[in-house]
Amino acid sequence: MPIWIIEILKIVIPGVLIAALTSFITVRLSIRRFHEEKWWEKKVEVYSRLLTTLHIMKNHADKLYKDLINVHNIGEEEGEELYQDWKKFSREFTELKDLASFYLSNETVGILEEYENRQAEALAEPRQQNSWPTSFKTELDNVSDCFEKLKQAAKKDLKVK
Repeated sequence: MPIWIIEILKIVIPGVLIAALTSFITVRLSIRRFHEEKWWEKKVEVYSRLLTTLHIMKNHADKLYKDLINVHNIGEEEGEELYQDWKKFSREFTELKDLASFYLSNETVGILEEYENRQAEALAEPRQQNSWPTSFKTELDNVSDCFEKLKQAAKKDLKVK
């Protein structure tokens, strides 16, 4: 083989190897970043749905509590609508809590479990006559606490201020 071909190969081969390695690394990093961005977007979606659901549950508990202590009178139709919404968003919350262990941080899962445990404890307590205002106040306090803790956990998990 002539020397000039060997000299050309000495120049071309390292350049080709460097270009191939650089391309490979660039593609791998791009794919990794794409996956991380998609995962972050999914986390944002789940946190948004979860916070929206808790917000609605909190507002419903607040309305019912105020109605029971006669600050705000809810009519029968509005009461039925609130109850139907409550059932819908309670199911939504359960679904999102189940998804949380896959998408969200362990801290978030712990907050949701704490909320459910507090709710279960509240429901397990024997009801006294005229205890509904207390029950709704407990629900309001529990969901409000969960909502606030969840907002902080979401900011931390999503690394936003």
